[in-house]
Amino acid sequence: NSSQMVKGFSMLKESLDDLALGIPSAKAKFDLIVAKAISGGWLDASFSYPLKEEIVTIIPEVIDVLIDSENVTVPAWLKPQELVRKIKKALALLGIYSEIKVRMVSGSITRFGKKKSYKYDEYQTRKPEEMEMVYLDDESDQAVDRWIKKRLSKLAHERTSQFTSFDLPTSGKTLVLGVGDAGYRAKIHLLRLLGLRVLILAPSINATNEEITKSGEWCRFKRAMEDDPVWFTGTKIYENVFAHNLFDESR
Repeated sequence: NSSQMVKGFSMLKESLDDLALGIPSAKAKFDLIVAKAISGGWLDASFSYPLKEEIVTIIPEVIDVLIDSENVTVPAWLKPQELVRKIKKALALLGIYSEIKVRMVSGSITRFGKKKSYKYDEYQTRKPEEMEMVYLDDESDQAVDRWIKKRLSKLAHERTSQFTSFDLPTSGKTLVLGVGDAGYRAKIHLLRLLGLRVLILAPSINATNEEITKSGEWCRFKRAMEDDPVWFTGTKIYENVFAHNLFDESR
């Protein structure tokens, strides 16, 4: 519907730097897509472009959490042990367990000793396709989630910046295998970035072929993403713009 389309385009505009992945023509392509969408009648002509820049309010107190320290500083309103477990799992999945600081925000601080019984090292052995998603189901994880989103965005850039049409079948399959159970309230930051990289900026997505599009994993992936405005909009862009070769897709 028009409302969802406007929301999707707005979110795409806000994420354009992430989606561009260093491609100089990305903004020009997006401008052309917006013009095409409005002229084609599938984006409301009232869509405000460029969007008004949002004012980001930063909570005054920023806390450094030292992953390898004996005591970890976290906001008092979070469940400490569960939070640390999720942070360390996320870092282990990304292969940066021993080298990184996590920034968190809060006005209330507490200190506690970390449990010795956690076995995070086991996550180091996960296969690459199992590292595509980090599940952060609890709403109280928003501060950590913001940091992880930034790290995942960088990872997405690294993994997708060299994609060619020959990589798309493999990358597409990795995406659908990485989505996990659609029933989880999982964050989809990395999945969205990778998916849109393939869908919008590498528009020869048809190279993903029938092997993927007819698979059960692909169907599950689509179900998981069907309510996401960005994915909805990206699909519409592909159907109405790239599929008809309306401009140079060489990059």
